[in-house]
Amino acid sequence: MKRITGLIVVGAVLLGSSFLLPTAPVGAAANTSPGTVISSASQTINSTLSKVSTSKRITYYSTDSGGHPIVVSGLVLRPKNAPATNGKVVAWAHGTAGIADRCAPSTSNNLGFTEYTNEVASYLSKGWTVAATDYPGLGTPGVHPYGNGDMAARSVIDSVRAARTMYNLSTDWVVSGHSQGSQAALFTGQIADTYGVGLNLKGVVAMGAAYGTDSLAKGILQEPSRGYVAFAIFGMAAYDSTIVPQNILTPAGYSRADLVLNTGCISDVLNSYSTLTPEQMLPGGVIPQNVLDVLKLQDSAQEQSAAPVSIAVGTNDSHIPADNADELLNQECARGSVATLTFYDGVSHLGVVPAANSNTLKYISDRFAGVPAPNSCHV
Repeated sequence: MKRITGLIVVGAVLLGSSFLLPTAPVGAAANTSPGTVISSASQTINSTLSKVSTSKRITYYSTDSGGHPIVVSGLVLRPKNAPATNGKVVAWAHGTAGIADRCAPSTSNNLGFTEYTNEVASYLSKGWTVAATDYPGLGTPGVHPYGNGDMAARSVIDSVRAARTMYNLSTDWVVSGHSQGSQAALFTGQIADTYGVGLNLKGVVAMGAAYGTDSLAKGILQEPSRGYVAFAIFGMAAYDSTIVPQNILTPAGYSRADLVLNTGCISDVLNSYSTLTPEQMLPGGVIPQNVLDVLKLQDSAQEQSAAPVSIAVGTNDSHIPADNADELLNQECARGSVATLTFYDGVSHLGVVPAANSNTLKYISDRFAGVPAPNSCHV
């Protein structure tokens, strides 16, 4: 149950800006260190994935931004052609699925989208083990802190730790994410040297990635996909006590709270909010400045990436204008990162995943092989 009333969250506790999940369930491992596996069970996956892998749905420990233990769910997919020892790992960070538990990709046999299935299957076909987190609060108790890059990145890193407790795997790994997952991947690059001690991040792949979260939100509010703004508002309320959805949304906008938090996934929420005008969703049709300020704190490229970054964006992406991606590259370069940006002509937001696949596989293979990464940054 994930209903929000004011700042009271059923199934989670809000304490200042900290997002705390309940203590471990009865019978869980006493060790709460990040990456500790709490439960593991076989998961049904579709034929595309089952041809190349076996799958375990797991719960494991991660931490919130305050360092408190939290429980996260996800999948670990083991390739059928995996090397006996020292196999490489790709952490797959999914795009927006929703906030309700039923939207967790680990509960779907196709990870939510056919494009995601094919992408992950291509990694498995290379013999790479895939660790696929659901992110905090998505598939486990508590509200998913949608848009919080730091907590998503922690859950990504700890999914790799969890996979390594299950199988004999290398410390070398790469993170690959799309859309929301691109933010998770980019934040992973930022904290890998500090939070990811003991692992060796070799590369970051960010598809459908952007910079300027606050300006993007203002643009999306004017589009039929304005339900993303609702995801952001309800998600921020899970980690920032200054964000109170019923004080921000109109009564019509807030009336869909149960859909966002409990019963609907991405298509349900986007379709529902598309029937409202911006003015019907938010007073005056404007996102309040305090919301924009919190969003801005979740921009990527705030610090140098610990590993080379590959950014991929479609020119027909209705969510991410090309100049936003250019700005992301500029910011990565300004931080001292090794980074490259590739545009795919005529390709949509989700379509960039298959369009970039061959280049993504080469980029990851080269990082594992120690080939110097391409760099679009001018030093």
